[in-house]
Amino acid sequence: MAAHAQQPPPKPAPAPQAPAPPRVATAPAAPARPASPPQIVTVLHRLTGIKLMRWLNRSGVPVAAVVEFERGSATDANMHMSITAGFALNDGQSIIASLPQAEAEVEVGMMTSATEEQRRAGAAPAPSPGAADMSVVRPDGFQLTANYVGLDVLTGLSLLRIEGLKLPSMPDALEEKLAVGQRVRLYAPEPAGRTDARPSNNLYLRLGQIEGRLAAITRWPSGRIAHLAVRAQGLSPSINGGVAVNDAGETVGIVESSTATEARILPVQIVKRAAERVLARRASVPRPLLGVSGRPVTSASVFQFTSSGWSQAEAVALMNKGQGLLLTSVVPNTPAALADLRPGDIIVSVNNNSIKSAEDFSFTLNEAGGDSTVMFTVLRGQGAAPSPAASAPRAASSPQPAPPAAASIPAMPAFNPEAFDLPRPLKPIVVSVKLSYSFQMLMSPKPAGTVTAATAPRPGPLRARGVETLPLASAGAQPRGARAGVLVVSVAAASEAARAGLLEGDVIESVNGKLLSSTSGTETLFARDARLMLGIVRRGQKITVTLSAKKASQR
Repeated sequence: MAAHAQQPPPKPAPAPQAPAPPRVATAPAAPARPASPPQIVTVLHRLTGIKLMRWLNRSGVPVAAVVEFERGSATDANMHMSITAGFALNDGQSIIASLPQAEAEVEVGMMTSATEEQRRAGAAPAPSPGAADMSVVRPDGFQLTANYVGLDVLTGLSLLRIEGLKLPSMPDALEEKLAVGQRVRLYAPEPAGRTDARPSNNLYLRLGQIEGRLAAITRWPSGRIAHLAVRAQGLSPSINGGVAVNDAGETVGIVESSTATEARILPVQIVKRAAERVLARRASVPRPLLGVSGRPVTSASVFQFTSSGWSQAEAVALMNKGQGLLLTSVVPNTPAALADLRPGDIIVSVNNNSIKSAEDFSFTLNEAGGDSTVMFTVLRGQGAAPSPAASAPRAASSPQPAPPAAASIPAMPAFNPEAFDLPRPLKPIVVSVKLSYSFQMLMSPKPAGTVTAATAPRPGPLRARGVETLPLASAGAQPRGARAGVLVVSVAAASEAARAGLLEGDVIESVNGKLLSSTSGTETLFARDARLMLGIVRRGQKITVTLSAKKASQR
């Protein structure tokens, strides 16, 4: 078993047989340290079997390494455990924590390949088979089993519940009382020394703490705190997910990331809103999906303006004004395309909030949330490209609703066209956009000055049908009764594969009678629209699952 505290995923190694999971015990803090705040607990999340391999696959571990791990992992005895801090909310039953393995409990990424019909029906990813293995350890060492409620994809935070329990809680630090220079303590689990030298299957932990000072407070356009920076000595990525507390014992927030000298803190008000979203849904909460990429007008090039319908004089005037986001791409069949947004459009306000930066734009959309309607005030060049929705084929089989018409409107308070001093009069248009949602997590940062508003990736032929797989070496396939093939690690709810009866843990041994191998390129056999006869090995038994061909109207 591997145990870590918010560390990057390790390279998996063959494990002939894992030892029994250790019992987690706690050790008291060093006498010189103040007592740990009562609201902070230690959270344990264990992964085994299919969930573990799915997490490794999605964590960027090379496929060859996952295959090698699978070679020594034919049973569910092998385990990976993350250990992090969490804090109890005011109800005493809910715990919020940053869990690096949480996406293994949610069908992350599969909703982006669902059909528009499924999205309109509100089909959310089904939870993985089997309950999540979650435990909460109180400061006194008492260990409790917790229920996993869901993941807030926007913040990456998870919510746990222990029904009927009353954990201690403390007030939250008030935003208006936070100031640069204040002392903050960061709490995270750390290994504890043992006084007993006898062999033991216990894993000893305690809540370690690092003292630092608030170094910066960054705010959104609304004035609310976006994030905090704490400077301290002895920081490292192992503190990620730790809880920040002030001298009064009030919760300041959760550590998002850390360097050797500075930690970035997600403020408690944002943390609480994430918990409220998950509680209201009683399931994981996706992030908004719009389907655009763009740049603030202040960082766009003149060529990006002139190539999308704006004159050079207009480009210079718009860049000098510094208001708005220039769209550089709009993905077909997304909410943006269906609402007739186009590359070259400049979004100057969203829901009457002025847009001057990528952060303004992201904050406004995130506050609106997925499946909501937002109003964009847009400027469009005279030679703007036609709508992407007009030329792209529809992805769904059922009729699509007509996109909202863009209409001329009087100047809104957040936008004054006369202030732009352009060579031609500007007539702003208002566009109503119904946002969709996505469970795809943003794994890599974007270049400075760019913003991507939840653009869905183009799925491969297997993912388009709702299946996520990883290749099996023959050593991994044989214990399951197969000669070779690919292991199904995820089946999206309401997908074509789910309707056909494909299950997690199935081994796809052949496609249309052709045996699969563990080498790359097997996806070429899975034609996106063709009828497929899949030879399946399930618990040692060989069966056939058929994926029907799509009709021409569905393509």
